[in-house]
Amino acid sequence: MSDTLGAIFLIGIFAVATAIIASSLLSQTEVIEVPAADLSLSVEDGVSLKLYNDGGDTIRKAGNIIYVDGIDRTADFETETGDPWTNLEAGNYIELELTGEESPSSVLVVNKLSSGGSQLIATLGDKIISPVSTGTPTSTATTPPTTGTPTPTATTPTPGSPPVADFSGSPTSGTRQLTVTFTDLSTNSPTSWSWTFGDGNLSSAENPSHTYASAGTYTVSLNATNAYGSDTETKTNYITVNEQTPAADFSADTTTGERPLTVTFTDLSTNNPTSWSWTFGDGNSSTAQNPSHTYVSSGTYTVSLTATNSGGSDTETKTNYITVIDPVPSVIFFDDFEDGNYNGWTTSDLVNIEDDPAIGSYSVRLRRNGKIERTVPTTGYTGINVSFYLGAGSLDNSNEKVQAHWFDGTNWNLLKEINNGDPEEDDGLHFFSYNLPTTANNNANFALRFRILGSGGGDRGYVDNVRVEGYD
Repeated sequence: MSDTLGAIFLIGIFAVATAIIASSLLSQTEVIEVPAADLSLSVEDGVSLKLYNDGGDTIRKAGNIIYVDGIDRTADFETETGDPWTNLEAGNYIELELTGEESPSSVLVVNKLSSGGSQLIATLGDKIISPVSTGTPTSTATTPPTTGTPTPTATTPTPGSPPVADFSGSPTSGTRQLTVTFTDLSTNSPTSWSWTFGDGNLSSAENPSHTYASAGTYTVSLNATNAYGSDTETKTNYITVNEQTPAADFSADTTTGERPLTVTFTDLSTNNPTSWSWTFGDGNSSTAQNPSHTYVSSGTYTVSLTATNSGGSDTETKTNYITVIDPVPSVIFFDDFEDGNYNGWTTSDLVNIEDDPAIGSYSVRLRRNGKIERTVPTTGYTGINVSFYLGAGSLDNSNEKVQAHWFDGTNWNLLKEINNGDPEEDDGLHFFSYNLPTTANNNANFALRFRILGSGGGDRGYVDNVRVEGYD
């Protein structure tokens, strides 16, 4: 009997309810009691031999002999609790340890007849061991008359077969959180199942369902077992689980502010993206997961994020998401001449306070070659803006003009010039505003100059509300 058989073998049961024994010398009959029981046997992993009473009469140790390969091993069997056995009742088994021994070729159960002889009641295996006599019988069992009960003949039953494991699964591919239903297709009637799903999870159900939570490729095995043995079917890389396509989303720590505005974006995409592509709406981009970006110009910006993994990609776009406004500049210098003088200005030629035209009560009038000039340091400021009101009157020819300049520490730079015939030559005041280049930033020598280039006292220029602003 092979160790790998691992199966239950049906023992042929031969039970004689009564036997009529005739004595030719004494001319009398004797009734012989033989137990009738359904016995089965299993050899498990080559280490133990179990004899089961599946139903019927009790097999008593005192009245029966168990031969294993022709050797009386009756006393070597134990109960399932490891105690010496006395009776093998229906529904129980007794066990013989085979450690260090070969699996038996035959097992016989022999009843010791009350007449002193013996009767084979069960047999297993290729070797058939004839019943042995335990002594000189007081009466000899003879073939009963044809009108009586026939003596049963011992036969060798055919052992059962172990399973041939097989299974299917559906579906075998899909995205993460994939639920697969497995179906046992094993033959030869397995009675227990052991599944491994390849992700560390197991099941003993016949037809289990299992959910794969992570992307990957999984090998699945089924071990199917019955009383006669077991078999394993392994399907390599049977289940393929892909990542779910990301659902892109994001947030920003601020969406409105003055320029320059630095915004930190946070990826909120689900389904485990592995790469990110941001566009910030101002021509700049990033591949960081959680980037920071500085907006240097005022405006309204649309932001997009494309999140990608092995399952695909998805894009989230937030329209007009970021609003950047111009900051309120600081006033570095302002003079509206409302105090009726031009203190702090350096003057030359004909300069005086005028009340008409004026934005408020007073302005400065320049005549002939009159000029006012003032240093206005912009130290600590950037984004310099200069604004003022300027006008002219009675400019008689192309050589006569009114001008505004700013000084960068080296050169005087023209801001505005009013010539003879220009619309601003109307004895009024007109507003002008200029954002200066970076050379005006943080400049201790920054200065302003307003002048007229005329030919007589009747030529006029006007200045009012001079303002210098910047960002600190």
